[in-house]
Amino acid sequence: MGIRSFFLKKLAEHYGLIDALKRIDASFKLGESTEIAIPKEIAAISVDVASRGLLNMFAIQCNLDWVLPYWVQRQYDEAGTSYVPGTVLSINLTHRNWTAIGALDSEREPIVDPTGLLTPWYDSWSTDFWVGKKGYLVVPSKNQEVYQYLVKQLPIVVSQFVKKDLRIRTKVFVHKHEGRQIISNSISVENLDTQNVSVSIFVNIRPYNPEGISLVHRIEYDEERNIFSVDGNDGLFLLDKPDRVYCSNQDDGDTSWEAFSDRGRTAVSCKHGLASAFAEYRLDLEAGEVKEIEVRATAAPAPSRTVDRTLIDILPYQEIKRRVITEWEHRLAKSIRIRLPYQKMQNTFNGNKAHLYLFIDGTSITPGPYTYHHQWFRDDAYMLTALDKMGFHAETERILKAYPERQRPDGYFMSQEGEWDSNGQALWTYYEHYRYTRNRGFLEDIYDSAYAGFHWIKRKRVKKNGLLPPGYSAEHFGPNDTFYWDNFWALAGCKSFLAIAAELEKSKAVEEVRREIDDYEKAIFSSIEKTQHKYPFPLIPSSPNRDIDSSIVGAIVALYPLRLLEPRDDRLTGTLHVLRKNYQQKQAFFHRVIHSGYNVYLTLQIAECYLFRRSTRLHPILQWLMDTITGTGSFPEAIHPVTGGGCMGDGHHGWACAELLHLIRNFLFFEEEGGLVITPLVYHRWMEAGELIEVADAPSHFGTIAFIIEAKSDRIILSLDNHYSSQPEYIEFSIPFFMSRAFVDGTEIEVSRSGSCRFTPAAREVIVYR
Repeated sequence: MGIRSFFLKKLAEHYGLIDALKRIDASFKLGESTEIAIPKEIAAISVDVASRGLLNMFAIQCNLDWVLPYWVQRQYDEAGTSYVPGTVLSINLTHRNWTAIGALDSEREPIVDPTGLLTPWYDSWSTDFWVGKKGYLVVPSKNQEVYQYLVKQLPIVVSQFVKKDLRIRTKVFVHKHEGRQIISNSISVENLDTQNVSVSIFVNIRPYNPEGISLVHRIEYDEERNIFSVDGNDGLFLLDKPDRVYCSNQDDGDTSWEAFSDRGRTAVSCKHGLASAFAEYRLDLEAGEVKEIEVRATAAPAPSRTVDRTLIDILPYQEIKRRVITEWEHRLAKSIRIRLPYQKMQNTFNGNKAHLYLFIDGTSITPGPYTYHHQWFRDDAYMLTALDKMGFHAETERILKAYPERQRPDGYFMSQEGEWDSNGQALWTYYEHYRYTRNRGFLEDIYDSAYAGFHWIKRKRVKKNGLLPPGYSAEHFGPNDTFYWDNFWALAGCKSFLAIAAELEKSKAVEEVRREIDDYEKAIFSSIEKTQHKYPFPLIPSSPNRDIDSSIVGAIVALYPLRLLEPRDDRLTGTLHVLRKNYQQKQAFFHRVIHSGYNVYLTLQIAECYLFRRSTRLHPILQWLMDTITGTGSFPEAIHPVTGGGCMGDGHHGWACAELLHLIRNFLFFEEEGGLVITPLVYHRWMEAGELIEVADAPSHFGTIAFIIEAKSDRIILSLDNHYSSQPEYIEFSIPFFMSRAFVDGTEIEVSRSGSCRFTPAAREVIVYR
C-alpha cells in the first residue's frame, strides 16, 4: 500500500467512509486492469465538481428568494421542463451554456452566460445588471427570451430583451491596454413607452457564476477611486459616480431586497462567502430615449490599488470598441475566407474561426474557457489542425514546438496519466502541420521528439496481443479498457512518423517504422476480426472486451480524421448503422456513457464520415447543428435532450468549435488520397440560379485553394485560382443534379451519372450544364 493510499484509508476510517472508499475503488476496477486506475487530473476535476455541488446545494437551496443565475432559475423551477430535484448535489445539468470573450493573445477568457451575466476572472464572482421601474425589478436571469449575438462575428457579446416597456441591452468585450486585459461592459435602457419614466440601473457584484456559488467574503467601495474591491482585489471600475451603493451579506439577505429602499453601505464582510453589492444609477427617460451606463474590470485579479485607474478610463467606449473590431479583423484577415448562400452558416463559420483563435493561450490551446481550461493532446489534434485549415500556421507551429517540453524522457506525451492515445495524436498533428506548410525546418526541429514518441508506442504495445495496454483514454468511453481508439491513433502516429522520417531521408528509421507498422496493423485488424462472430454484420466495437454501447463511436476515428480505412469499408458501414439505429436522435448522436446528452463534436465526426462516403445522410445532421447552435455561435460539450441547454463539460467547447470549422470547410472541399474534392455534397438550393460560393486563401495539403462557383439558369461555372506546393493528381467537382455536359478550359470532358466530373489540377475554368 502506498503512502497516499494509507493516509486515504486512515482518513476514511476516521470519518466512517470505508464503505464509500470500497465503492469508489470498485468503480475504478469495473474496466480492465491497468497501471493507472484513473488519471489524477480526472480525479481532481471530479472532486472539484462534487465539492462545488455540495456548496451549491446548501448555499442555493436555503436562499431561493435571492436573485440567482439563469441556470438556477430554470433548474429549480418545479413547473418547468428544466427542473432537476435538488438532492445530494446541486450542479448545473440543464443550461451549461456560456460564451468566451477575450483580447487577442490573451491566456484567460472571461465568460458571458445566456442572459449576459459576466464572470470576469477565472472561476470567480460575476457582475450583473438589473433595472428598477415603479417598484418592479427587471432581472435578466428570470427572463427566458434574452436574445444574444456577436458583433461582426467577433468575441463581442450582446444580450438584449424587452420587459415592462423597456428594451434592455448589454454589450461586453475585452481590449488590451499596456499589457493589461480590460473588460468593457455596458448596459443601455430604452424607453419604449409613450410616457416619460424614471428608472434605476443596478450594477451588481454577485457571489456566483454559471457553475454555481463562487465565494466572496469581503466587498468594499472606494468612493475616491470609484471602485469596488472584491476580497482584496480591484474588482469593478465604475465610470460614473453612482447615486447609491449598497453591500450585503448572508445575514442581511440579498441586495435585491433593498433595491427600492434608501439604505446605503459601502463595505461588508461575510463569513459564509455570500457577500454581494450594487451601485445604483437613477435615470429619467423621455419617450423613446436611450441611456447607457458602462463599467469596466480587469480580466484577472489584481491586488487593490495596483491598477492604474487612468489605464481603465483613458479611452472612451466607442473608441475602444472601434479598436477592438479593427484589431480582430486585421488578425483574421490572413485566414481562409468563404462566402456561402446560407447566412447562418456563414456567420457560424466566421464566429467560430474567431473563437478558435481566442482559445490559443500562448504556447498551448485549451478546449474551453472555464471547465476545460487545460491542455490535452486529444483536443489539440482537432483544434490545431483546424487552426492550420484556417491559415494560422505560425500560431500552430508555436504550440507544436512546445510539445517536447510536455514530453517525458521516455517519449510519452502526457497531458494526464494513463491515457495511451496522446502519442499518436501528437505525432499525427506534427505531420498534419507539415502537410499544410511544407516547412522542412519544422520537421527537423521536432524530429527527435517524434522519434522518441514513436519508440514509446513501440515499447508500450503488449507482446501478447500487439495492442496498447488497457487505459483510461477519453472519458466518454467509460471504464479502463483496451480501446481501438487508442490503437488507431497510435497506428496513425506511427504512419505519420514514417512520413516525417521519409521526408528527412532517415533511411534506417524508415525501415524500422515500416516493420512496426506492418506488425501493428496485423495486430489491430486481427483483433477486430476475432470479435466479428458476436455481431450479425461487420463492425468495429470500441474494445475487444466490450459489448456494443454508444462508446462504439470511437471506432469511426479510423475514417475521420485518420483515413486508416476506406470510406465504404464494410466494418465502417456496420458501425455507422449501429450508431444511426441505436444512438442517433433528431439526427444528433446521443451518448449514454458519461456525457448523457447530444454530444456535439461526436455528432460532427459522424457527419464527416457521411461526407467522406458521399452520403446525403450528412444533410439533416448539418441542419440540426445549424438549428441548435446558440445565438453566439457556440456549443457546449453535450446538450440536454429536453432543455436544449448544455448538460456536461465546458459551456463553450473548443473541440466542438474546431469540429464545426472542419466540417464546413470540408463541405466545400477536402483532400482525399491524391485528389482535391470540391463540393462533394453541396445543397441543391446552393446551386439555384444567381447563387454564388466562394473560397479564398484556403490552406490545403496541396497548397492554397481558391475558387468561385456561380450558378446560372442552365449551367454552373467553377473558376479556379489554386497555387500548389504539391500538385494533386486530380480535381473532383460535384453538383447535386445530373450533368448533361462539362467543359474544362473549353474542352469537353466525361461526366459521371452521379453528377461529378474529374479533371487535371491545371484547370482554370469548368462549366457544367444542367
